[in-house]
Amino acid sequence: MEQHGNGMLLICGRTETQAWQKSVFPHAHALLFVEGQVRFRLPNGEIVNSGTAPSVRLAYAQGNAQALRNVGIAGARYRKAEMLVGTKASQF
Repeated sequence: MEQHGNGMLLICGRTETQAWQKSVFPHAHALLFVEGQVRFRLPNGEIVNSGTAPSVRLAYAQGNAQALRNVGIAGARYRKAEMLVGTKASQF
């Protein structure tokens, strides 16, 4: 999605990972940390949970960032994030 640059993506919110810090935060135009647990419907109609990690909707491109604001899904929305370089909290 980072290379394509236009679309939306639903992923697990593992913000502590290198993938998030190098590929998500610097490139996604907006993020929506979804309130509650996302559920999926299987082809047989059964409803299942998404797992234990929080779910995040990512928007790439300004039009998708605006659509994410208006989608009607409850949660915390953030504009493009900036990664700050410094001492890690675990080193205090």
